[in-house]
This record gives sequence, structure tokens and C-alpha cells, in this order.
Amino acid sequence: MLNFWATWCPPCVEEMPELDALSRELAPKGVQVIGIGIDSTAKIQQFAQKSGFSYPLLPAGAGGAELTRAFGNASAALPYTVVIGRDGRIRERILGRFKLESLRKAALSAAG
Repeated sequence: MLNFWATWCPPCVEEMPELDALSRELAPKGVQVIGIGIDSTAKIQQFAQKSGFSYPLLPAGAGGAELTRAFGNASAALPYTVVIGRDGRIRERILGRFKLESLRKAALSAAG
């Protein structure tokens, strides 16, 4: 599961505790959550250190908007979450704030 976010995006930051809990819950089932930050490396690293989330928060820098488009986000709006199956196919795309139960079901389905 990829979650595109930014430190300056309030809805992105608000959903991160739920992503962290989901990551911990579903890791034993083979689900990996990765946060892709659309921000500078320094800001992402600083945020990651302060937040203490268990899932990786990786910087995409200025090219992150194009990366979201490559995953089907034509507007490059945030937050944007993509659930990818074990076969590498995109199973779910969520633009904006996700609904936790729907995301959990999509992740479990993709994990097979």
C-alpha cells in the first residue's frame, strides 16, 4: 500500500495514525504500508523522527506529484492511497481521506 502525503497537508497528517495502526495490524498478513512524502528530504526526515510511526516514510521531493500521476492520480491531489496486489496490479485508488474499514478490506483482498 502506498500513501502519498505531505507535511503541509492537514488531511494527510490526520490519517497517518490510522495508517500506522493498520500497518501494525496487517503486517503479519504480509501487507506493507509505505508513505511517500511530497516534500523535501529534510522535512520528511524531521517529520518521521518526531512522529514515531512504524511504517516507512520516504521522500519523493518535487517529483512526487508526477509519481502520483503515474499511479493514476491525474490531479496530483493529496492524500492519495494506492493498494497494490501481490501480482503488482493496482487494486484500489483512493483520492482524499480514506475510510478505514474500506481500506482494510482492500488491503486484505490484495494480500490474497
